[in-house]
Amino acid sequence: MKQFAELFFDKQWLALSGFRLLALLVAIVQIQVIPDQPGYFVPASGLIVAAALYTGLKLMQPWKWHDTGRANTGLFALDVFVSAALYILSGVNESPFLMYTLTPVASSALLLPGRATLAVAMATGAYVMAALARFSPGSLASVENAIHDLPIYLTALGAAATLPYLFNAYSRRRFHSTTVLAERRRLSHEIHDELCQVIYGLRWQVQDLRSKVDASQPAARNLAEIDRLLGEVEQEARGSIELLRGFNTGRPFLSQLEDYMRQLEKDTGIHCRLETEIQEVSLDRMIEIETLHICQEALRNAAKHSGARHVAVKLKQAGRYLQITIADDGRGFDAATQADRGRGLRVMKERAESLWGRLLVVSAPGTGAEIRLEVPRKG
Repeated sequence: MKQFAELFFDKQWLALSGFRLLALLVAIVQIQVIPDQPGYFVPASGLIVAAALYTGLKLMQPWKWHDTGRANTGLFALDVFVSAALYILSGVNESPFLMYTLTPVASSALLLPGRATLAVAMATGAYVMAALARFSPGSLASVENAIHDLPIYLTALGAAATLPYLFNAYSRRRFHSTTVLAERRRLSHEIHDELCQVIYGLRWQVQDLRSKVDASQPAARNLAEIDRLLGEVEQEARGSIELLRGFNTGRPFLSQLEDYMRQLEKDTGIHCRLETEIQEVSLDRMIEIETLHICQEALRNAAKHSGARHVAVKLKQAGRYLQITIADDGRGFDAATQADRGRGLRVMKERAESLWGRLLVVSAPGTGAEIRLEVPRKG
């Protein structure tokens, strides 16, 4: 996770540095090509030195994407102010620093939430339009040029705010996904190394005591019951480890689901059948993991509580959504009350809702149970 975060920061730093240097280079080239541009409020050489020094400071700034405190807010305000000053002091009309005004917008789109990016973009667009109206020469040709160039600039402003923000949102989701998976694996190791070892030790002690007690004594029956309960706890711990570890990365969704169904069939004797016309399911990584966990939990519940002999899993795609039905021929239950009380069902519903999906439980005593899950294929 740390390596991913460092790589993410390095890519952002390179992207922002490259954009700032490009904007500075464009300004320098334009000033060199047209050194006597009318309307400068300060000498062009002074603008170049000031812009180069400020750009150098920004490149050395140790600024990480997740730092959103007051200090960074002040730095963003300073960034907008410096860009506006360079733009206005270079005469506004055909200013060589017009591209440079987009650098605070691109920075905020990569480093800050959407609302902050929108505020920076609106402030930048506002002062550029106000400066054009206030400082542009009054000739008809200058007004026409300003009107013609403004839509192009606003399009570039929108691109500078939107494209980095989309990358930022994707990277944040990926970082969140990586963090969640790492935490689940850590918990699975703790359960295996601590809880499971305690259970193994207790079972060994109980079995040792059983071997020393006459089977006809009441204590023997009590020890047998304790051994049985410890066996159930061990199975629950193993199931929790599998849930926390998730599924093998890089393997197709259907292949992972079929493997678990075959393992369940081998462990419990329940016949599991997969019905689908889909060749392969394409899901976002986090949605795939959570959906597989929901399916695994539903199958485990059917094996543990329903007394079923057959379980059918059906998949189909409906537009942007994947629909999954898991039905068993067990004893069923009162879905109107149990769906709200059962911890396993409640967890499955919470997982589905966290994906902007939904889960419906259909069951009645003596009729089996059916879990209907619908999740978006893309986040």
